[in-house]
Amino acid sequence: MMDHADRPQCRGDLSEAALKEFCEWFLTGALDQIRFSKATFDLDRLEDRYRFLVKDISDDKRAPDLLAAVLKHGSLERGDVHLVLKTSERTARNTMSALVR
Repeated sequence: MMDHADRPQCRGDLSEAALKEFCEWFLTGALDQIRFSKATFDLDRLEDRYRFLVKDISDDKRAPDLLAAVLKHGSLERGDVHLVLKTSERTARNTMSALVR
């Protein structure tokens, strides 16, 4: 489509009709990608999907809560994991190690 829009025409350097076709093609593709990304990431349900994923790969029942906290805050200090999980430091380290593995 880009080659078609840039093709020299008899009456001038560029074809206005070809440029319009290209713009429609490009914007249709961009809109399709936006819709795909919105559906894929679905931020309203992102935490639920991650919780489900972690439950599927980890036997530690605290792991989804840890992942949800990281998702919500963006990062988490290792020393604060036991505070988030409301458990002992040893148990928190075990949960974190299981997730890293």
